[in-house]
Amino acid sequence: MKFNGRSEVPVETSQIKQIAGRAGRYRTAAQATEMSGNVSSSPDAKTSNMSPDVSPAQTLGLVTTLDRSGLSVIQKAMTSQADPIMSAGIFPPDSVLISFAAYFPPSTPFSYILIRLHNTSLLNPRFHLCILKEHLKIADAIEPVKNLTISDRIIFCAAPATVKDKDDPMIPVLRELAECVANNSGGNILDIRGLKLELLEMEVNLGSRMFLEKLEALHKALVLYLWLSYRFAGVFNTQAMAFYIKTLVEEKIQTVLSRRTFTKRIEKQKSAIPTDFANIKRHHSESENQDSRKLGAYLSDHGRSEKGLSSADFQIALNVPGQIQGSRSKHGTQSRSSLDLVASLRGQKTVQEAVKGEASP
Repeated sequence: MKFNGRSEVPVETSQIKQIAGRAGRYRTAAQATEMSGNVSSSPDAKTSNMSPDVSPAQTLGLVTTLDRSGLSVIQKAMTSQADPIMSAGIFPPDSVLISFAAYFPPSTPFSYILIRLHNTSLLNPRFHLCILKEHLKIADAIEPVKNLTISDRIIFCAAPATVKDKDDPMIPVLRELAECVANNSGGNILDIRGLKLELLEMEVNLGSRMFLEKLEALHKALVLYLWLSYRFAGVFNTQAMAFYIKTLVEEKIQTVLSRRTFTKRIEKQKSAIPTDFANIKRHHSESENQDSRKLGAYLSDHGRSEKGLSSADFQIALNVPGQIQGSRSKHGTQSRSSLDLVASLRGQKTVQEAVKGEASP
């Protein structure tokens, strides 16, 4: 299941195969280069990226799930045929956007230009324009920033940033980074006010989910900074420091998650204790009632009172249910066998000696 922005929906077979396909390409580019380093120069060998010394089984990736219940879904999807793709999603190239924007006044919002291009485009039925939802939100977020070219706005709209609503913490970060590009300066990561780096100095607050959300927002902002540093290297020139801070944030998030998991497990165990005590108390009460019934049956069988029983008699009455239960006749065989058992456990041979022993001071 995945959340599509509105509700939980099943992951499609094509999406499962796309995600699982990454397991077959789990090696990095450097590892692939090393593996193919001893490939011969023959024409047949040049067409392969795999070393002759590496078997296909060594490049096989494994796919699994966090929960056992989801494994059957993965197995079924991997053996199923994905639905055919009826049309491919495309997005206008930058040159088309720049040419189309030239037909509008300079003050025209870039989001409006995107919408007009989307509505007026004529496409072959085998293609469709990708949804502009995220592009429009980012375009509106950086619209107040002046001196940005159309090319700059196109790059920002393609950035790995998500804007959920008007209060999203990513909006001020986007605007501040866009201002750095517009002014061609101020891209030092320590000067970006929207990056809440002070979170790294704060103590881990396990009781507040807001703390974890702030860490995640900081991580997203750092990913955005690093992505832009490859497009505007002259402006965002502290890439190495950004990578280091990103590592610190990831360690902080991992610490919070591990401690929260441990705390939740402890709280779950604590919450189960009252229930256990209740079960123990109920079991103890039922045991007491059962012992009372056993003792009552023993007294009824032998015409005895509770005051006349010794501690050994109590133990026998409670610990030998098979001998005592069902003995309802005072002079029956089972009654005599029960008394004989009492006598034998007390070191006396007969019922008469047992009774005589109890009567003696």
